[in-house]
Amino acid sequence: MSKNKIVIDLRRTPLTPDQTTDLHAALHKTIVSQLKKAAAAPPPPKSKAKLAVAAAPQTAVLTVTITGTNPGLSNISANLNGTVKSITKSGTISFDNVNSGDIIAISGDSLGTTSITISVSADPINMNFPPGHINGNFFIN
Repeated sequence: MSKNKIVIDLRRTPLTPDQTTDLHAALHKTIVSQLKKAAAAPPPPKSKAKLAVAAAPQTAVLTVTITGTNPGLSNISANLNGTVKSITKSGTISFDNVNSGDIIAISGDSLGTTSITISVSADPINMNFPPGHINGNFFIN
């Protein structure tokens, strides 16, 4: 994925017209927010000093909390660069070698209320879902 292109492959995920509208609105809001942040950032100083070294890869831990349903009745998946990890009850999902600019996609279904937080700097840092379909992204800073 290039820095100027976003591709969202929902595969065989059926979306209602309301879900499609909500998804488009959320994407638009996030992109506008990121563009405003980029425009407001001061330009880097023009010096001939050494280039900054890229941040070292880190481990991202997703903490998934599912309430209001029995364990095993949910299916939550996280996808980082083609590596998919899933759980069926409250717990954690870990990814090594997470870099700034990566996206961790979250999807699944749950009969209960689901809260997902991430341990590294990301936008958003926490997502909450009502019972039903789960679909979201963590943009790693």
